[in-house]
Amino acid sequence: MKLKTGTYYDGTSAGSSGGTNLLVDTTNDKIYGVKAYDLCNNSAIDAGLWTTNVTGAGSVAENTTALTVSTPIGTTGTASAITNDLSNTKAADCRITVLASVTGAPSAAGVLQISDGTNHITLFSRPAGGIVEIYEIRYNKSADTVDFYTNGFEITADIDVSSLSDLKIRAYINDGSAVGGGTVAFQGVFSSTIAGTPTWISDDETETDVGNFTRAGIYVKTETLNNGTSVYKLSADGTNYDEVTLDSYRYGIVDITTTGKHKRVKIELTTSSTITDDLAELSDYYAIWDDEIEY
Repeated sequence: MKLKTGTYYDGTSAGSSGGTNLLVDTTNDKIYGVKAYDLCNNSAIDAGLWTTNVTGAGSVAENTTALTVSTPIGTTGTASAITNDLSNTKAADCRITVLASVTGAPSAAGVLQISDGTNHITLFSRPAGGIVEIYEIRYNKSADTVDFYTNGFEITADIDVSSLSDLKIRAYINDGSAVGGGTVAFQGVFSSTIAGTPTWISDDETETDVGNFTRAGIYVKTETLNNGTSVYKLSADGTNYDEVTLDSYRYGIVDITTTGKHKRVKIELTTSSTITDDLAELSDYYAIWDDEIEY
């Protein structure tokens, strides 16, 4: 079973903007305990979360897959979108994560910035590309700087943000040539400053040619919690879960209270808003059921 498939919950519903969440990196098969500011999939821009501005043919729109800031090919104009409030981002060390694709012609490259609403610092611009990547802004309060990462690799270190009163995410495109066209498509903005317990539940698997499962175990290959805590739970009926305690080898077995033929795993993470490194990182896990367990 792999971490890259499953459902993300905010405690009441899946995929709600502003809820707590886990971000899954399908490229590296890792899951991070960050919390969602906006999953950018509501079919309409949430005015409480974003401030947008357009001129000419510029456009900012949201559908069920992304919030897109763009200027069409063959037109002129500008477009921008900035987060309203990521919750006291300069009060302590924090981490902001953006899942987005950035692309454009040389005259209209998509630009990703850190901003306080008035002053802007460009982190990244791209006149080509278009693939979805994970951008991270890790803030160091004592130095008043940020380190910028793409897909887990440090791109720029010690960016001075002392001129900014707050840390917000801004996408901007300025096309004045009527030749190219630029796009920044957000698929999620996450921040360590948002309160809550991220929870992940695996896809439901059901066995039909076995008896009810009465015992189950789990092995977690990699666990880097960085001052956070993790709780693992297993379910054999798909609804009720039993907590598993991991030993020093990150392995644990539990007797199932409500037996059944389902195989589901739940992971709950608690994190600290003062963490600048990965809030929590869990690589592949392996769950085993009944006759696979060595007694």
